[in-house]
Amino acid sequence: MHKAPTDAITTLVTKRTKKFVEIHFRNFHHEIIKSVQGETNAECGKCTLRQLLDRSFTCPKLICDKIRDHIKLSHRHTSPSWSNTTPPNWCNSHWEIAKCFLPESDTNARTTSAEDVNLLELIDCVCNCKYFDRLKGTSTASESVPIQLRDILIRKKTEKTLLDSEENYLLYQKTLEEFLTVITPHTLQHTLPELIQFAKQYPKLSRSLSTQSSDDFKDFIKTGKTYNSIECVLPKPIYRRQNSDEDAPIASTSIELPRTSISLPAVENIDITEGVRRQKRHLPFPTNIHREKQSQEWLDILYEGNRNAFKKECSHICQDIKSSSPNILDVYAAIFDRSDKPRQTAFVATVSKDQEHDITYSNHNIVMKVRNRYEAEGNIVANSEITRRNRLSPGDQSKLKQHISELSPRLMQKHKYLNMITASGVRSRGFGKAHTIDPEVCIVLYVHAKGYIPIDEMAFERSYHDIPVDIREGGFWGFNETVRIGDAIFREGVGLAGSLGGFFEHPSLGLCGITSAHAVLKPKELKQCMEDGRFPANKEGEIYQIKTCNDLFNIGRLVMAFYAEGNDQDAGVELAVFVIDSSLSSEQISVSFEGINRQGQPATFSFETGKSLGSAYFYPDYHCCKYGSATTFTSGEISSDFDNDGLLSIKEMKFDELKPLVLHKQYEIAPLAENMPFADFGDSGAFVYCWRSTCDLVCVGMIVGGTSNGTTVVTPINSVLKQLGVPKLKNFKKLKNEQLLKHLDAKVDRLESKFDTMQSGINQLLHRLNQSSRTGPTDC
Repeated sequence: MHKAPTDAITTLVTKRTKKFVEIHFRNFHHEIIKSVQGETNAECGKCTLRQLLDRSFTCPKLICDKIRDHIKLSHRHTSPSWSNTTPPNWCNSHWEIAKCFLPESDTNARTTSAEDVNLLELIDCVCNCKYFDRLKGTSTASESVPIQLRDILIRKKTEKTLLDSEENYLLYQKTLEEFLTVITPHTLQHTLPELIQFAKQYPKLSRSLSTQSSDDFKDFIKTGKTYNSIECVLPKPIYRRQNSDEDAPIASTSIELPRTSISLPAVENIDITEGVRRQKRHLPFPTNIHREKQSQEWLDILYEGNRNAFKKECSHICQDIKSSSPNILDVYAAIFDRSDKPRQTAFVATVSKDQEHDITYSNHNIVMKVRNRYEAEGNIVANSEITRRNRLSPGDQSKLKQHISELSPRLMQKHKYLNMITASGVRSRGFGKAHTIDPEVCIVLYVHAKGYIPIDEMAFERSYHDIPVDIREGGFWGFNETVRIGDAIFREGVGLAGSLGGFFEHPSLGLCGITSAHAVLKPKELKQCMEDGRFPANKEGEIYQIKTCNDLFNIGRLVMAFYAEGNDQDAGVELAVFVIDSSLSSEQISVSFEGINRQGQPATFSFETGKSLGSAYFYPDYHCCKYGSATTFTSGEISSDFDNDGLLSIKEMKFDELKPLVLHKQYEIAPLAENMPFADFGDSGAFVYCWRSTCDLVCVGMIVGGTSNGTTVVTPINSVLKQLGVPKLKNFKKLKNEQLLKHLDAKVDRLESKFDTMQSGINQLLHRLNQSSRTGPTDC
């Protein structure tokens, strides 16, 4: 029986499985670290395996033991392969956690990524980790397919003649295809029939293409071409940089290129000959339709033919990729250049958060980098015992300091994605394979994506001033955190904490935050505020900084507090205003929170519009929700309301010299869930929302306290706005729409430019045709 088609599908499944496991273990690692670190970003890296296997042991930073428990709870058999992993690397390496789910062996303990693991053990890893259950679909079939494939692969390994039976052969092929369906994202499911058919029809070609840079065989299927021989193999291009005459053709003398019948889109004018790729004088610039179909190989060939056209084409592709999602922050074209792997063109896309589906421009080799997330090489080297034993001597420090002072301005200017320059007494080699850290004085260059050289830059030299260079991946960022509604905030010296309610735009101060006055005022200040109706925060020598409780991050400065008991016209208010620190950009202000929607499903809510209840009535069932620092998301029901004001009047009992807090016409909110309060200590200042429609949040008011009945007291938002003297809360959606409009304007300008280029080409072609029709044919 001819098994080449099944071998090709196995190659395809293996490649897809490695990518599937690698991506989702990164996500799994990110979830674990985020869960155990909270907002502290603390790391340990010192706890040993022996310590962690002792259940009574507690990590000094409360990190490693929690990661251990997460791993154990996520293992289907609660018996992780502890001997495979190195706990000090858990915080920085997703693969150290992945190895806990691989079969226990010395070989698996030495692996550094999914690329080092065979298909059987990868599937075993998927079966062992409960995290993958949510990714395999909800049907019983999707749960059983990985187990079925694992069993067949085990039998295939032990029974050499297993596939000689036609029944077993067909079952194996069917199971491979079903598993491929399970691990393929829903957005790419429609491509699977073509991929599988291609693999069956051209098994040898498909096995060759599966190792290239394009996304499996999708690019080649899109060309619509036929392949005359299943034995033909596309040649890999040879890249050679030139310092001058960039338009000159580059000859590749180290590879023999076979003649084939394969033609790629928009490359008809490229002449492929034995040993040399040359470009004819006039290369037609591809249209938008062509550009959508261009494969990675087209760029590789173009790179060797015309550097200017190559750069221009890459620039268009970068713009198209970046415009496909607001989550993509930056894209640049690069040449992948590592000694252990073939060179190829790639597009490095930096995203603000790890969302694989944002990268949809799959006709090209896209490398996704998450902002401020780098390979662990630099961290491992910095914390290595070898590094500690090989500190730079005073003489070396003096010499290197002088050289780096001279080099830094020049290198930083020439290399856009060079982030840090320093010196070290050790040199890192072979990271990702057989990693070693050797004592050697060197200059260390930290880059955004190691191994990817931007197309408009030259590679770094191997040494500067006869000092060897060590290139590592890493970066620098300021300690600016995101400020989110509902965050716990405090002011030093008060001894209390409250919640950040929301934002408004002050005509002279700019963006300001709102919270409860009693959470950020000292007793004497609160007394003055209640007596005078307001408290200006202007006393010389007093500290008025407002900080987040989790990371002590300074987010603003208290400027004013207000108090009014209320009357027959207006509800009572007590609130504080702080101006948001100017160092915080609009991207660092978040008005989103996680919760449960009205259908009882997990959902992400966003209060972008800044809408307040106004004179309209509540949603018919009076349901509402809030997000506060103490009890996070809760749902409730407004139980006292008349003419858009509350019915409740409250007076806080006091046993000291302070005047009791009195507020009239307040809302009263009862919790929907039994044995769970709507709000608690620490939630003062949080905003409460109702649904104007099923998805549109509208602000109802601000939490000020609770009652003995288990209800929560909320000041109506209209009275808050009236006291502040502003008509509405901050509309972040309008700001986002303005930014999106600018983004769309830029995209339209690019499209118009492309259209003009295409129109110009059409006009030139028509002009030549008209000239040809006038002169008529000539005899040769």
